[in-house]
Amino acid sequence: MIGDVYYLTLPNTKQYYQTHGGDAAVNYAVLAILDDPLGGFNLNFRYYDNWQFRVYNQNYKHSYVPYSSTTNTGGDGYIDHVFIYWRDKSFSIPDAGGYAGLSLSQNFYSNDGVIIRSEDGTTQFNAMNYRIPSAGSGLSFGGAIHEYGHFMFGTINSNLESHFDGRSYFYNADDNNGNINSWGSMILIGAGNVNSYERYRLKWLYPSVISSSNSNVVLKDTYVENKAIMIPIRYNNNKPVEFFWIENLHTAVHYPTANPFSYTSRFDHIFPHGLLIFHIRNEHPEFPTLSNLDLMCADGNWNWGLIAGASTPNDRSDDQIDRISVNRTSAGLDEKDWIPLLTYKDYRALKPTSCIGCGTQHGWRYSSDDWLGDEKDIWNLQNNNVFSRFSNPGTYVYNGNPVDIGIEIINYNSTTREYTLNIQFGITNIINELSPSKPQNPRLFGTPKFGWVEIRWDANLESDVNLYEVSRMIPEFGGTWGVIGTTTNTFFRDTEMLYAPGGGLVHSNYRVRAKDTQNKYSIYSDVVGVRAEPLGKESYLTENVDDYELSANYPNPFNPSTIINYSVKEAGVVKIKVFDILGAEVAELVNETKEAGYHLTEFNASSLPSGVYIYTLQVNGFVSSKKMLLMK
Repeated sequence: MIGDVYYLTLPNTKQYYQTHGGDAAVNYAVLAILDDPLGGFNLNFRYYDNWQFRVYNQNYKHSYVPYSSTTNTGGDGYIDHVFIYWRDKSFSIPDAGGYAGLSLSQNFYSNDGVIIRSEDGTTQFNAMNYRIPSAGSGLSFGGAIHEYGHFMFGTINSNLESHFDGRSYFYNADDNNGNINSWGSMILIGAGNVNSYERYRLKWLYPSVISSSNSNVVLKDTYVENKAIMIPIRYNNNKPVEFFWIENLHTAVHYPTANPFSYTSRFDHIFPHGLLIFHIRNEHPEFPTLSNLDLMCADGNWNWGLIAGASTPNDRSDDQIDRISVNRTSAGLDEKDWIPLLTYKDYRALKPTSCIGCGTQHGWRYSSDDWLGDEKDIWNLQNNNVFSRFSNPGTYVYNGNPVDIGIEIINYNSTTREYTLNIQFGITNIINELSPSKPQNPRLFGTPKFGWVEIRWDANLESDVNLYEVSRMIPEFGGTWGVIGTTTNTFFRDTEMLYAPGGGLVHSNYRVRAKDTQNKYSIYSDVVGVRAEPLGKESYLTENVDDYELSANYPNPFNPSTIINYSVKEAGVVKIKVFDILGAEVAELVNETKEAGYHLTEFNASSLPSGVYIYTLQVNGFVSSKKMLLMK
């Protein structure tokens, strides 16, 4: 877009215009001053009529016919566009940052014959407070991009369907398509660049089309290099109508030619760089914003539920929604969707306190303001780096079935701001060539009887995942992550930490990653943590114990250490010994008086060979033995 900027002051007071036509009077006066042949401007409006719109009466058929001063011809007789910025607020809509249109009750005819209709311009307000948008910053120049989008994409039936998110935003909760809000120009709150898919529909950007496996796909910064990736899924008349769309988003401005109005934060979220992955489920051939467009949020699709307030369905003031379980399919919902629960369809991932003037009976019922987007929606090497039928979200298409396309982020170059992707087609290639997907839904519990911290997670769906690695980090002990064990199960018991959410001595944090048979690791799961009480290598928990018991060791098989839990009904001398399969004693773990309660001891077999070993408990006439397997 090119044009000129003119600054002017109107001859009458604010009160005069307010009582003599309001917004329309101000805008009409602006045009009249610019057009006045005796004034200081005397514009030739012909210079701003260079396009013929709706060639052959077809939408999005534009013809560039630049103005010629020699022939005094060009364009179509209507000005291409006028942006009018007010220093102050609107008379008619005081809270408006701007609107599409000039609010003119009649056309303006310039002295050089150019017609300016109300729909040929955009009005923006409160320019004295404009600034780069950020959390709570209010208005921004990006609002003009937003309003101009109505002209680029067209207002359909005089409503906001010309927004990609307009159908979803204004209480049309039946439609979760297109609710992309913060990730493009057609947004309702905040501002930024024109979304890369919008650029494509305007023929400003031509993507790289990937339709076969390629392990070294480089995607440059979309908003500097004008690059994006299309991965077709379904065609109609040789034109892709369903596809995945990938852009490389950098919100921080590092280039002098970059859009200076990019946002870096919203609410309490700070946005990093990374990839945005869109699923265009059914592209509309004529009106782009009627295409079914969905942002594939990197933090996954979920089944949702009420964790508070479900017992009072007619009272929403005590409701709170949350993610309950993974649903990687197209039926799952992310935090940018409307969440239907009970008899309501309008739950949103926004805090109740953020809804000013809403009262209490509304759908903003989440613990965080995530509905407009958050930093975890962006794909990168920290949040989520594998997108496939096995990941969350998964590559599920319009008919609800998975498609065998896999994408892995394998590198980021901070100097060139390039992401390198491994894109594979076919389930065999996805399994063999890509790393495992990020483990999902980690959660913490206290184990029965002994009360140790237990972390559980959902199993990876890749057939070649054969191991999970568990790490722990305790800020009070230096804040360094360290591996505490591996397992083939989807749970792990930390026998060094007592589950004490009500007031443990430390905050114990955990994460998990998956490993496959080719020794490729996933990125780490989300971190979960709980207050916990550190326990020594031999510890006990004093509780009422009904009987003597020797528990199965954990883990089993083990290498080189394992934990043996046992319970003592009454105080007495406890002996725990370990024997090899031939009956030879190889270790004495305990030989002392123990109080009644639950106890544990550690057996370290680092100096012993692999094999089956037998451990025995003797206390107060009670004897019990069990087997364990050392595998080195």
